[in-house]
Amino acid sequence: MFYFESVTGKLQHKLKHGLLSTPKYVSRWPANPKVAFFGPPNVFMDEMSKRFCIDLGIPILQADQMFADYATMYEEGSEAHQKPFFEAVHRMVKEGDKQELCHEKILLKLLRLEPSYNHGFALSDYPRNINEAILMEEYRGGLNAFVHISLPDEILFDIEHTKHKCTGCDKVYYQDDVISEEHGIRIDKFMPENGTCDDCGGKEFVSGSDAKTFDAQLEQYNTMKDDLLSFYSRHATLVDF
Repeated sequence: MFYFESVTGKLQHKLKHGLLSTPKYVSRWPANPKVAFFGPPNVFMDEMSKRFCIDLGIPILQADQMFADYATMYEEGSEAHQKPFFEAVHRMVKEGDKQELCHEKILLKLLRLEPSYNHGFALSDYPRNINEAILMEEYRGGLNAFVHISLPDEILFDIEHTKHKCTGCDKVYYQDDVISEEHGIRIDKFMPENGTCDDCGGKEFVSGSDAKTFDAQLEQYNTMKDDLLSFYSRHATLVDF
């Protein structure tokens, strides 16, 4: 697998000493950073963003999970959440209406209710389109960095094909090395040495590849990529990695 300690160290260096260090935009790198990670499936984005948050001491913010949590609190009858606003959030989430969630600025309103994010956060599922990107610019001066993580398509497909998962807990493993001399890429296989899952101790592993989901995620990424990268390039907060 990737060596995340050195990788995230390089990423932090890019963030602090690359595009964002130019005099015109240096003020956008505060002590409490707001960073979004974006990329296609199989670029280990969750692992990268989690390691980045550990190194900086900031929390991961999962927008979809936040929406779902508040919808659940309303549904379960939490007294503090039996209000019209939370009822509306519950309805939007149940209907899957992401356009209305954005139009009504629900994420910004929920962030104001969550003091744990006042000192910075990293997003790995938001923004995913231009309207959401514009919305995030309204939150405390906007994002300080939009980190685009990418790999060549053939590497993404190779990673997908070597995926395996534990039947007990769905932890993902990688049965084979993925190597490309052309692109200078080596991703070491990652399987339990003793044959038991690192998380649950399970001993059964099956193919973890899901071609349908992978294709849909890759198509969505390709659809949104150019607009988002152009948007954050204009704001001088794009970091290609």
